[in-house]
Amino acid sequence: MIKIPVKYAGWFGMTILFAGLVFSCTEREESPEWVDNKDGIVFRTELREEIPTNGLITRLYVFKSAGNDSYRLCDSLPEIISGTTRLKMSLADLNKNDYRFLFVATPQAEPEMQVARMDGAPFAFGTEWVKVSVAALADNLSVDNYYGIKDLKGAEILQLEAIEGELTRLVGQMVFCFYKDAPEGVQNPDVASVLDRVSSIDIAYESMPRQITFDVDDLPVSMAGSEDVLNHTVNFSLNEDGQKVVLPQTGVPVEVADSIPKGAILKGACLFPCREKVKVSMTFHYYDTTPVCGHTESEHQHVAECYTPPDIVAQFTEECGNGRSDCVAGSLYNQ
Repeated sequence: MIKIPVKYAGWFGMTILFAGLVFSCTEREESPEWVDNKDGIVFRTELREEIPTNGLITRLYVFKSAGNDSYRLCDSLPEIISGTTRLKMSLADLNKNDYRFLFVATPQAEPEMQVARMDGAPFAFGTEWVKVSVAALADNLSVDNYYGIKDLKGAEILQLEAIEGELTRLVGQMVFCFYKDAPEGVQNPDVASVLDRVSSIDIAYESMPRQITFDVDDLPVSMAGSEDVLNHTVNFSLNEDGQKVVLPQTGVPVEVADSIPKGAILKGACLFPCREKVKVSMTFHYYDTTPVCGHTESEHQHVAECYTPPDIVAQFTEECGNGRSDCVAGSLYNQ
């Protein structure tokens, strides 16, 4: 979670809202020198925690409600740059409306999610909050996707001197641990890792949500009917000496841990919050132990190409997940 306090100042007749990774707005009569500043006031952000935010693009969506009416989209900022972005708010509106602020942050180079209407219609001003959703733009989401929601009355905005906002990660990552159930097998010096002889793992995620909305508590929940199937393949490089899989490997989402001797921790897909459990199926492809290269001379050293990857020799299926964004980790035995 990222917490960012935002300092602000304003002037009589107009209030400015800004968000670097969050937002803030107010009005202060004791600053008459800003009355003629038609461009608004610049705001700056301060990070409380050492969390990298470089490479993210943050977008802000402003909703307002008069009395018991539903919140409707009234303004937005397509990109927020700390220290330069400005947003004006009408004093008359602040005196009679309540406000809800939704901001999302995603990788700037290749945005992975966007705010959209649930029914697929254009996300235009006047859109009701109950029709708001966040949709995935990529099959492979990263952990760098965040959201935040803040409700404030217009009268509160006029009186506050600071607003503290929060960005919360919107995705959860599946993690799978591989280890041997026989400790004596791990002690064998000929074993590099529990993934020895494995050429690749095919992973299928079923009932994976691709679009979320927000419940009455403003918590993200998957949108019914947005479920999809995601397929991943993880390929390993084998050591030339005995088809060993030495970990870690560059570009492979597998880590090692001291608590799992010669084990492997596979970082799976990052998924939106799910209402139901996500079904995960894994298919392991192993190299055969019999060389097919035809070389029998003692000076020849067999390499991976000397062996034939057989058909599927092992399969695993599990269900994991919950109603929020962190899916339950799985544990596997590599016999």
